[in-house]
Amino acid sequence: MKFLKLMLCPYRIEARSRREIEVVKDLIGAANTAVVELGDKECKTEIDGSTIYTYPMRFSGGVFARLPNFFRLAMNIRRLSAEVISCYDISALTIAWISTLFLPKKSKPYLVYDSHEFELGRNSSRSKFDFFCVKMMENFLIKKSVFSIMVNDTIADEVMRIYKLKERPIVVRNVQDYVEVDKNVIREYREMFYLKYDIKPSDFIVMYHGAIMNGRGIETIIEAVKSLDDVKVIILGFGRQDYINNLFEMVEDLQLSTKVFFHEAVDQTELWKYVGASDAGIVAINNICLSYYYSLPNKFFQNVQAHTPIIGVDFPEIKRMIEKYNIGLVCNSDSPDDLRYSILKLKDDKKLYSIFKLNLETVAKELCWEKEKIKLTNAYRGILLG
Repeated sequence: MKFLKLMLCPYRIEARSRREIEVVKDLIGAANTAVVELGDKECKTEIDGSTIYTYPMRFSGGVFARLPNFFRLAMNIRRLSAEVISCYDISALTIAWISTLFLPKKSKPYLVYDSHEFELGRNSSRSKFDFFCVKMMENFLIKKSVFSIMVNDTIADEVMRIYKLKERPIVVRNVQDYVEVDKNVIREYREMFYLKYDIKPSDFIVMYHGAIMNGRGIETIIEAVKSLDDVKVIILGFGRQDYINNLFEMVEDLQLSTKVFFHEAVDQTELWKYVGASDAGIVAINNICLSYYYSLPNKFFQNVQAHTPIIGVDFPEIKRMIEKYNIGLVCNSDSPDDLRYSILKLKDDKKLYSIFKLNLETVAKELCWEKEKIKLTNAYRGILLG
């Protein structure tokens, strides 16, 4: 087997990793690809031609608490004899590196570090000792990798600075497949919103979509619209029911049940229809950790592909992209008043709104996976076919 993807979560839920596998399959064929994932029971299955090895392991606690399972999984990976191992995060990279110990140099697989966020700034509770260990391991292992992949330019530059890397990590953003937006379909889904939520055609519809969880700025969105006439909010996605119930209570307490609505999560292939049926997409995140502050979320690119103007928080990547392409407005991440002003600006300034919509039609052709994957294809071609 030539290529193995190692991830400490279920493969099916990880769109970025599935895209990576598709790039590799185009180069060497599905039969030469495999995935190691964590699940409820040990089994061997197949998805789209790739072999999936599932192991029932749990990784919790501090660095030392994880080591026994790290070694057990590493031995399973070693038996697969991969030539290239792509690793989902620093824990996966550590396990992959352990699996190569004491192998002859010619038999050692290439390691690829595919970091899905800013590892040193993750939204997790780490002791100072654990943070020190993670930083030392990332510094050591990123230099053992044939190349590393980061999700945006800000993170790539920061990682390069921190570890004094000679080569900048490859940047592969979480952009979406290009969508041929059908305005008739958008109109149908817009009318569905009218009927389902008793929204008037003249109302301005603002949408938050994605994970419904703490730290995503949803409370700020709800606060922002409480004094706005003719503005409705649709919160589309999934999350823990106890947190969603808290949002229900907030909406009731603020007497916004005719303004703020909740919609269940939809299939990714259908998402553009719902996002495109709204007038503005909110990319709101709270600045609770550096990983969030440096992020450029999937929902940003999903709004782009739906041609929906964006109101985004003033974090480095989000602000830079909005202003570079002139596709929306930027607001303070913690200010309902600032968000309220941005919503009104989009709603009332018809000329500006039209400029954003027109720009999005062009930008969607540039910020699409069909173009973004070229960088990944070239990187893997060098080690898989070189």
